[in-house]
This record gives sequence, structure tokens and C-alpha cells, in this order.
Amino acid sequence: MTVVVAQSTYSVPKFLGLKSIPSQLDLIQEVNRGLRLNALSNLTQVMGKDMTDVLSRSTIGRVKSKKTHRFSKEASEAIYNLAKVYSAAADMYGGNFDKARRFVDTPHQLLKGKTPFEVTKESNVGADVVMALISQIRSGVSV
Repeated sequence: MTVVVAQSTYSVPKFLGLKSIPSQLDLIQEVNRGLRLNALSNLTQVMGKDMTDVLSRSTIGRVKSKKTHRFSKEASEAIYNLAKVYSAAADMYGGNFDKARRFVDTPHQLLKGKTPFEVTKESNVGADVVMALISQIRSGVSV
């Protein structure tokens, strides 16, 4: 499956509270090193969610107990995927975060009745499926 996604005005680093990420390659490095706890905190605040809606309480607890406060690469990718989807949804609705939240939290028939949030949390492939849906909506494809 090929997924074509327009560059979002509402950047993923901004949603994650990352101040100095000059390029996508730097963002890859940051995710690979492990996003910090404040990245999840920033994202969930924007999304109107609790951190435990995104990751388990035990995972968050482990990160809080580390000196670096960094998540694993896998958890960081999950956080990144949600930021990517939310950023694209915000862009699709012209920066209207309430509409973006509603889209992300509303079950969709093309997602077999699941919400974009649920599908994105499932895997990287799930995030790609939601990004493709957003791309179809933006392109005017009847969904």
C-alpha cells in the first residue's frame, strides 16, 4: 500500500513539545533515542486525553523512574504515530483542534467501526491506514 501524505502545517515536533528539531532526520533520531515523558504529556494535553489512554500506567511508571525520562523506541514510535495522525487531522480541519479531536475519537465505517485513535494505537500499519483515510478525505474522495 502506498500512502501519500501532505506536509502538515501543524508539525509533529510542535505537538510533542520538541523545540529544536531542524529536519525529519533529526526527528527520526529523537524517536530512536526515545521520546521524553514531556512529549507524551504535551501530546495528550493537546489531544484532550490522559497519558494512560496512550500507554499503560506501568510503562509510564517505568519511564518516570528513569533518570532520562525516556521511553523505549517502540513506545516512542507509538507516541509519534499519534502525533502524526493528530497533526494531519488538525491540518485537515484548518487548525480547529475541537474538530480534529472529534475526528480522531469518532468511530469510522472504513475503520470497521473503530476510531482513528484506536487504529493508530494498534500499530505503525494502523497509523498508515488512518493517514491514508485522512489523505482520501482531504482529496475529496467520498468516504
